[in-house]
Amino acid sequence: TQSQRDNLNERVLFDGTGWANVMYPQVRAGLYLLVDAGWDIPEGTASAGPDLSLRGSLVPDAKRFPSFRGTPAGRLKAFSDAVKARGWLGLAVWVPCHVHGDMPGPKGRLADEAARRVLAERMAICREAGVDYWKIDWGLHCMQADYRRMMTEVAREYAPGLIVEHAVCQPPFSQMGNIEGRKALTKTLLPYSDVFRLYDVADP
Repeated sequence: TQSQRDNLNERVLFDGTGWANVMYPQVRAGLYLLVDAGWDIPEGTASAGPDLSLRGSLVPDAKRFPSFRGTPAGRLKAFSDAVKARGWLGLAVWVPCHVHGDMPGPKGRLADEAARRVLAERMAICREAGVDYWKIDWGLHCMQADYRRMMTEVAREYAPGLIVEHAVCQPPFSQMGNIEGRKALTKTLLPYSDVFRLYDVADP
């Protein structure tokens, strides 16, 4: 049985009745097609441990998307162009709240300046590829407001047109527990979020 993340690939998106071809035809010109967690990593990548460092490459995984070849920016642009060719406003991408190469634990964490350099490189790739929406979701620094602020600051400098969505993993509001703490975090994140997603508000 494939996990949901392992089922995100070129066939599911673009073949025949693939999502990009059949979803929301009347309104897709005003919608971004978002590829969620898994699009830029090999199938079977774990959600914890050293595998976390693989996330955030922002390059379509070669086995998932074999038709998109060339340089990292070229592969991402081909992906973006394929989405736009089907009438969507553009391609939006899931991004972890850490940078590619960041590792769990204090010894594995990239220093802030190194993280900024990696972010600037990835944002330049997205700018060249015509990708202008980042969904910054879970990751090594998910609950660290300062790290999220840094990601937005780098976007403002290196990719001024990039729409930055912050989404902090949390349970539905009906099960939140420390709702005052969550409200305080939300208030902190709002000033540097172009879009703020409340995460799940009810059980699926």
